[in-house]
Amino acid sequence: MKLEIQGKGMRIGPQLERRITKKLEKFQRYFADDVLCQVKCTSESPELRKVEITLFIRKHIYRAERSAADVFTALDLAVGVLEGQIRKHKTKIVKRNHDYSYMKEYLANETAADEEEAAEAVGPGDGDVLSADRFRHKSFELAPMSQEEAALQMELLGHTFFLYLSDSTGRVNLVYKRRDGNYGVIEPDYAD
Repeated sequence: MKLEIQGKGMRIGPQLERRITKKLEKFQRYFADDVLCQVKCTSESPELRKVEITLFIRKHIYRAERSAADVFTALDLAVGVLEGQIRKHKTKIVKRNHDYSYMKEYLANETAADEEEAAEAVGPGDGDVLSADRFRHKSFELAPMSQEEAALQMELLGHTFFLYLSDSTGRVNLVYKRRDGNYGVIEPDYAD
């Protein structure tokens, strides 16, 4: 596993780096060497530290973000969220007829555990004006996948939509969660 540790507004000391490496070793022994793990530690205020962990496993992304009074507690909470995401989606992955061989060993050794994960409400900023500071920009590589895989990836990320490259048409599609709990797919027509 390739591990990238970054500090924003705080220094990453050797003790914290060792703790991060030790905590994430459990994922390394279950997933292949081509896994990228990015850890970002941020000082949000003098009393609050935030840890963001993102695991890139083939075309799937697992992400956890937690804040606490100290960075070690935030790290423990974020690792727990990642473990919970994988447990929560175990049945969905098992039901799929796709090859998830990179997860089989982890899921085979994972014990069933009850899990309650509080949904994080992220609301818009203050004011009615659409200012530039209210937009968050992200870029990522589009991976070819089926609409079922895209829906699973959307659920793993906790989003309500997911942009992907259709493995059947080779075009950009968007899968989204409908209000009735089902999924929708938007397949754009490109103007000539």
